[in-house]
Amino acid sequence: MKTTTYSIIILLLSITLSYASGTRDKALEAQIKNTGEYRWGEAVNVDPEKAKDAAKRNLCQNIWVAITATSGHRITETESSFQDSSVMSTQTYSALNLQNLSVLTFNENDMTRAIAYIDNASLSQSFETSKQKVRDMVKLAKQAESEGRIGDALKMLYWAYLRTHTYVGELNLGLDGIEIADARMAIERKMKQLVSNLDIKADPCSRTAGCTNTRLTLTYRGNPVSNIEFSYYCGEGDGDDCISINNGENAYITIFKELTQRRVPLPLRIEYVYPGEMRSQPEILNLYGIFKDKCIDLFVEVDLIASWIPEERAEEARQKSAPLVVKPLPKPASRDWSISVQVLADINSKREFQEELTKLKDAGQLYTASDISQLSKNDGHYLALYCNQCVTALLFFDGIKYKNVRTGREYDSYKDILPAEGEVSVTWIGEVRK
Repeated sequence: MKTTTYSIIILLLSITLSYASGTRDKALEAQIKNTGEYRWGEAVNVDPEKAKDAAKRNLCQNIWVAITATSGHRITETESSFQDSSVMSTQTYSALNLQNLSVLTFNENDMTRAIAYIDNASLSQSFETSKQKVRDMVKLAKQAESEGRIGDALKMLYWAYLRTHTYVGELNLGLDGIEIADARMAIERKMKQLVSNLDIKADPCSRTAGCTNTRLTLTYRGNPVSNIEFSYYCGEGDGDDCISINNGENAYITIFKELTQRRVPLPLRIEYVYPGEMRSQPEILNLYGIFKDKCIDLFVEVDLIASWIPEERAEEARQKSAPLVVKPLPKPASRDWSISVQVLADINSKREFQEELTKLKDAGQLYTASDISQLSKNDGHYLALYCNQCVTALLFFDGIKYKNVRTGREYDSYKDILPAEGEVSVTWIGEVRK
C-alpha cells in the first residue's frame, strides 16, 4: 500500500514539475517574442534535433537580414532565395559563434516546435568578439607590411575583410591615410594602397627558342619585398604561371610568345586569398565559401623591354601608325573552381594533400578512384599527380584535355607535366555536382 502511495506521489510530482516547467517555458516564449529584448527563430519538425537546427537557421536568417540591411545589400524574399540565404547565414554564424545561444522545445501533436534565441546583449557581445578578430588580423597585416612581407599583409587584410561580414555596426580601424569608418571599405582601400606602393622593374628581356625571359625585381617603398605571390599570362594555350617569392628573392618569368614591340606592358595579378592556408582557419574558409564572389582586383603592370627590337624600329613604327597604341599582354585569368578544389590545388605536400582530401571525402564533396572509369560521368573529373612526396599538379580533365587548376595551362596528356625523374603516382578524384 505504501509503495503504491509513493508511486502516486512521484507521478503527481512529475506531472506538477512538468506542468510548471511548461508554464515557465511558455512565459519565457512570450517574453522572447514580445519584449524586443531577444532575436529568435522558430521551426517545427517531427525530429527534435532537426527542429532545433531549423530554428537556429531561422534565427541566423534574422540576424543575417540585420547585417545585410546595415551594409547596403539587398535581400530578395522569394522562397528559393530565402532558403539559399538561410543556408548562407547558418554557415556564417557557425563561424561567428553566437554567445549564450539557447533553444526552447515544445511537444505539440507528435511534433517538436523549437525556438532558438539570443538576448540582445549577448548578440552585441558576439559582434564585439568578431570586431576584435578583425582588429587582430589588421594588426598582423600592419606588422607584415612593416617587414616587407606584402603577401602576408594582403592575406591578413583579406581574411579580416571576410570577418567584417559577421557583425552589425561600424568599426574604425584607424589605418594610416584612410579616413573611412567602415572597416570593410577601409580594408579594401588599404589592400589597393599596398599594391600601388609596389615597384616592379624588369631586366631587358632575352629570347631563346621562341620564349621571352626576364627577371623581375620587387621593392616596397624602397625595400625588397620579402614575400608575395602573383600570376601572369604566359601565352596562348599556355595559360598562366604562378610565382611565389620568399626571402626577398627576384622573380624569373617566361612568356611563350614573340614580342613585336620594344615595350610591352605585362599585367600581374597579385594574390591575396591563399585558400590552401585557410585549412588552419575554418572560420575564414567558411566565410570565403560564402563571400568569394566579392572580388578585389589587384593588378600591377610591369613594362617588358624587348632589347632585340632597336629604338629606331620603334620610332619608325610610331611614325607609320601615329599615335602608336601599346597593347598590353592579356591579364591572367581568375580562378573559377570550387573552394574544395582551390584548397587542394594550393597544397604542395602529398601527405597534407591526402589528409585534406580525406576530410573532403568524409564531407561528401569529393571521392576517389583508381581509374577514371570508376568516376560518375555527371561529376567533375580531376587527376592528382604526385612525384616523391610532393604534389606535382591537380588537373581537371574535360574528356579531351587536362587543365592545370592553378595555372590554367592545358595538356593533351597528363604525362606532359610529369617530372623527368622520381617516383610518380596518381589519384583520380570525382567532384560531386549538385
